[in-house]
Amino acid sequence: MDVRRSESEDGRYFNNLVTNLGGPNLFRALFGQYNFTSLVEYSYCSLIGLNESDQCGLFATFNDGMLTTQDNVPFHELLDALTEVLPCRLTNSLLLNFWAFDNSVATEQSAHELLRSVFARDPALDYVFFVCSSTVVPPDFLSSFFCKVNISKRENVSPKDPYKKSDVYVLERAKILPRLLVREARVEDNDDLLPILQASNPGIANGQEEYFLADLIQSQDESSKFFVGVHKNRPVGMLATTLDINAELLTRVFDLDSYSGLIIKPDDEYTRKQFVVMLLGDQSVLKNVNISGLCKSNGAALIDLSKSYDPTNPNNKEIVLNHMVASVQRIADSSKKYRGCFITGFPNNEEECRALLDLLETTDFSLNAIIELQHYTDDVDVDVEEDLLGEYLDSVEMLKNQILNTNVYTTEWKRIAVGDNTDHGVEDVEDLILVELKTLCDTNEKIVEEEERLNMAGLTTNSFAISLFSMDEHYESRSEDLITVAFEEYPTLDYCVLLLPNSSLPSAALTYGMQCPRVREGVSFDQSLYVIHRQSLLANDYLTVERLHQDSLDKTEALLSVMEEQDKETVLSFASHSLRDSDVDLMNNPGEVSFTIKVEDEVVGLICMSRKLTTSEDVMHFRNHYMLDDHIIFERHRGRSQAMIVHWVMNPIYSQWSRFVLREVMRVYHKTVLYYHHLTRETKPGIEIMEEMFPVSTRFGPQAKKADAENMNGEGGYQQFYPLFFMQKKKLIDKKAKVGKRVVIVGGNSSAFSILEKIALCHDIHVANIFLIMEHPPQVWLSKQELGANESGDNFSGCLSLKDLNDMTEQELNALGLPARCTLVQGRLTDIDRKNRAVIVSDEVIVEYDVLVVASGMQDMSIRKFPATAQLHPTVCAERGVFCMGNYAIDKMALNFIEQQLVSCRNKNKSDVIVVAGNGTQALCVLGRLEVYGVDPSRIVWVRTRDTATSEVEHDEINALIEMGIEGDEDDGMPHITVYNSHEILDVQFGSPLGAESEEEQIIEGLNIRHYPTAGSVMGHKDDVLPCCAFICCSNEQCDVDVFAAINDTGLVYDGGVVVDENFRTVDPNIYAAGPMTKYSRRYKDQVPHKRCNPRELGTYVANEIIAKHLTVSSRNDLNSVTGFGFHDAMAKAPSVEQIQFKTFHMPVIHSGIFPGNIDYVMSSLPERKKCAQIDRYLLSGPRDDRTQRACGVTLDALGVCCEIVCAQRLFDNSSQQDKDIAINVGPLVGWHESYLNSAMYAFECAQVVDWIEFLTGSWSETLRCDKFPALCEIIRKSLHSDKGMIAILDKVMEAAEAADDNLVVTNARRSIMGDRGSSIDAGTKNVVVSHTIDFLRKNKSLFPNFLIPMPSKGKGKRDHK
Repeated sequence: MDVRRSESEDGRYFNNLVTNLGGPNLFRALFGQYNFTSLVEYSYCSLIGLNESDQCGLFATFNDGMLTTQDNVPFHELLDALTEVLPCRLTNSLLLNFWAFDNSVATEQSAHELLRSVFARDPALDYVFFVCSSTVVPPDFLSSFFCKVNISKRENVSPKDPYKKSDVYVLERAKILPRLLVREARVEDNDDLLPILQASNPGIANGQEEYFLADLIQSQDESSKFFVGVHKNRPVGMLATTLDINAELLTRVFDLDSYSGLIIKPDDEYTRKQFVVMLLGDQSVLKNVNISGLCKSNGAALIDLSKSYDPTNPNNKEIVLNHMVASVQRIADSSKKYRGCFITGFPNNEEECRALLDLLETTDFSLNAIIELQHYTDDVDVDVEEDLLGEYLDSVEMLKNQILNTNVYTTEWKRIAVGDNTDHGVEDVEDLILVELKTLCDTNEKIVEEEERLNMAGLTTNSFAISLFSMDEHYESRSEDLITVAFEEYPTLDYCVLLLPNSSLPSAALTYGMQCPRVREGVSFDQSLYVIHRQSLLANDYLTVERLHQDSLDKTEALLSVMEEQDKETVLSFASHSLRDSDVDLMNNPGEVSFTIKVEDEVVGLICMSRKLTTSEDVMHFRNHYMLDDHIIFERHRGRSQAMIVHWVMNPIYSQWSRFVLREVMRVYHKTVLYYHHLTRETKPGIEIMEEMFPVSTRFGPQAKKADAENMNGEGGYQQFYPLFFMQKKKLIDKKAKVGKRVVIVGGNSSAFSILEKIALCHDIHVANIFLIMEHPPQVWLSKQELGANESGDNFSGCLSLKDLNDMTEQELNALGLPARCTLVQGRLTDIDRKNRAVIVSDEVIVEYDVLVVASGMQDMSIRKFPATAQLHPTVCAERGVFCMGNYAIDKMALNFIEQQLVSCRNKNKSDVIVVAGNGTQALCVLGRLEVYGVDPSRIVWVRTRDTATSEVEHDEINALIEMGIEGDEDDGMPHITVYNSHEILDVQFGSPLGAESEEEQIIEGLNIRHYPTAGSVMGHKDDVLPCCAFICCSNEQCDVDVFAAINDTGLVYDGGVVVDENFRTVDPNIYAAGPMTKYSRRYKDQVPHKRCNPRELGTYVANEIIAKHLTVSSRNDLNSVTGFGFHDAMAKAPSVEQIQFKTFHMPVIHSGIFPGNIDYVMSSLPERKKCAQIDRYLLSGPRDDRTQRACGVTLDALGVCCEIVCAQRLFDNSSQQDKDIAINVGPLVGWHESYLNSAMYAFECAQVVDWIEFLTGSWSETLRCDKFPALCEIIRKSLHSDKGMIAILDKVMEAAEAADDNLVVTNARRSIMGDRGSSIDAGTKNVVVSHTIDFLRKNKSLFPNFLIPMPSKGKGKRDHK
């Protein structure tokens, strides 16, 4: 029998079970009033047992008091009344609320398995109680497991004893999962332990001696121990310990700063001092030097003392020096580690120099280096008074003499000379300073690394380590028994650490109570660390959750002392404010409340909550923008039963009790749903939030009502999107498995972000080590300092290239919280080492992986045809003015370069022509976007290799409108783009803008082109030179050049794309690829190309495959049969086409762009569109048939499915927002049958469609764009499955299908049978559809403000349809 957690959809199984056992009345007498959905939604744990025939034989719910007994006695009072008899506490007890057992379907063994499942899911659980009236005789099956508690033994009985009229039954863990007897291992245990070890890690015995465990047991000494857990004289688990721990390794690899006392440092603890460099000398040459950018590129912080300099203040020098010292210290203490401090603007005279020297002599402040800038010139800067300049230079000379001619100072003096009679001009100052500063910082880094290495050598740990740990899977929840004994063996050590290979996936029960620290930034390691503190094992007896009181504030403040001062004040302020409602009982739902988590009298945690942030409007806002309805049945959770966690601070030692804290808070505050909204980008959510609460995905395409959407996208709208987490009462028992495997995702296409989202937001696992490798990351990964004023809500396309509506926006990435979920490695992929499972980033950084996903985009590779650029990297070409379209970063670089060159060329009387080469919609979009960004069309030249360049647009009317935009409007005197038809570009000409010989400084000056004569001409081809200042290529999209080089050198198959199998695995089972740069083997050439698939849908599919095969406990042994590089024997043993089940992708791909002449172009098509092109029906329309302003075509396949919508329209300044948002409003409608589109075929035939855009954006279409609409269709489909009227229609359609092979004939027959817009459908069938539709609209009424939703009338029960 399959025992699993019960869901609300199991109601029919439950009802059948209750009916078979005597009906609801019998169970109400035993358990009181009940409702199945409430039992499931409000219970801590609800389990159901189904046999192979889907017959329900078992159902049980367990709770902590949200569902009380018949006398309505709170659960904690029930436990307090039993403490004299049993050591029961809130941490180790639950109440059985409901139990149903059908012995004709289930066996007693099945019941035992259900109860075992409860104890296994919660290792802290020791007792399950059942309370019923004394007049009720419990069923016989309960007596098989539960024992009656003899409450008469109690001496101190309260007058309000809850058991005056009740009996209490208890089930102890020992009866289901008994505690283990732990003893030292013996040599003869070898034969019993080896199968347990091999079951959890099948390959561990490979290469070992037959009795290697016996040898390990025999080698025990004071520093290494070996324990076994025994049940009924049979070993069921083992644990070996050692004191041999590499403290230096743990400190370097893992972030252990929050684990106080784990690492013991030497008495003379090493403190890294901040590296300080000062710039002195002639400041007049620094006017055009970007000092701030120079420091940023070197990882240094700039301290400009001139901003605090006041020559009129007699105490100026002391003020400036104090500011300098404080600034250096603040930078040294900041969380961001700078490579150095760069000081400018001081000193300015001899007196200030003497003050600086005195500071260096009398304090521990030190200057590591001074860079002197000397400027040799006969010209005098009129902006600087000569006497002041002379005084300043004299003070610099005095300072240099003191530092260089005495042994008191350790400052290094560097000199940079520019100007007359030197090797460098003033224009070289910035480069010279950059080189000097980099050299100083690099040298200092090496010195510091050596000092830290020597200091690390003296580190020790306050812990013992587990060297071997394995349990029989039925006893994994008893792993704490062995760890407890191990702590007793090492009474002076506070921590236990466990290192597990990332290739292993321990169950949540095995590592219960252990924390999994993250690896440090920039570090990759092939093992995961698990940590547990001695005190956390004792918390079961002493941990309590109490409402915050005034007398606990001081202890709470001590808990917060480790936080930043500003964060500390924020938390304390809220906690103090919540005390104003302390006189309001929790039952009465106070607006704000704080709880302290205590172990005895020590405050180890604080959780602050607010009900004011979960008003009905707030919750509806969350539902409109996040996928909350996929997880929560809101009809079962009242508004007053929901609250927001505002702050949660907890000592990491006790983090294992986070779920209990949530459970207890929900119990006493009477909540069933909790939220946490992380309203900042500067910090990550706490580890308790990340590991214990469940993240929520955003709703693709905001489903908000219009007013809400405008508010979200208005001023400051970007800041409105933040990560949202939730917790339900019923999900508290579902612990996430901690997965240490390293998932490395290379690239930033839409598929990559979809994979990242699915893995990072998975509710079953917490993957701590996710790495994203990108050369140009989204702005949400950048800090405010790095971001500056460039904040944007755009997605990563549409700057110059076509805009893909499936690309994630900055807003969406921020709302998903992905930057907090993964480590960004900025750079480009340059190599893959499959043998060692590592990738090389930018030829410098090594990132190891357990699962690698290559998901980069496509890029134009036309530069490979030109001799001058064939050997250049696309990034180098971009710096010289040649741009290979394909990604958002190149688009930005092209725009910035063009803006600079247009100004430069005009000043120097050079050609300011911009050349765009390519065919089709990509080239047209670049041309149109250049116009939008202000480039004069007369300065744009389009070189296309053939006359018909719009080959992707297959429709003549739409092509005609596009060509009108290219030609311009001669009547208005508007310039138009110059078009070179039938031309070929032969090469690129570079030249130096300054006349220098350096090849790196050269930029584009022109193109060698060849003109081919028209057909029938006797003239030969003609070569010419086309002067230009920028060249944009968009005609030959291929795999990213870096990814191609890395793949080609490592043995992965590349055949016009990365070759993958049906699960998107390459020939290496640990390497996946996804996106437009992948393809199936040539054997499967009939499959849809991946570049035509929706990238989000594709990425989600690949992520699900990775999770199933690599990241879940059930996948631990999936890859055991795969060894080395022989996967599929390089595809030689690949199954036949008929045997492979390829994934069919259904979502449309939506592209949009602006073409020349301000023509807005939209194309939305299904992946399968090209397959059925010969039998499609193409329906064209325009506004009042004036297709010179807009033309739109809708394509239906033979079965009536809308497989493509393409539109081109001219936009004007007064165009409505609806006209501008065609891609958003109309694009998602592709893929639906025309009957869903308001019977589009019938409407078109009846001339009701004057304009497809107006028709498809009617108010009725709002429901189709809602992401909940497919669920409604599925409900209607199931409801009509047994409807007589629908069965009759299907019979007739089947007869027509049997009589003809043509799908079009079948479609026409269906329309004839059902009538126009369903006019011939039976009234009963219509009512089924209407009732479900109205119910859908009513549940989602906030999403559809334009609908007047019918409500039941008060008369005869009829609905008033308006």
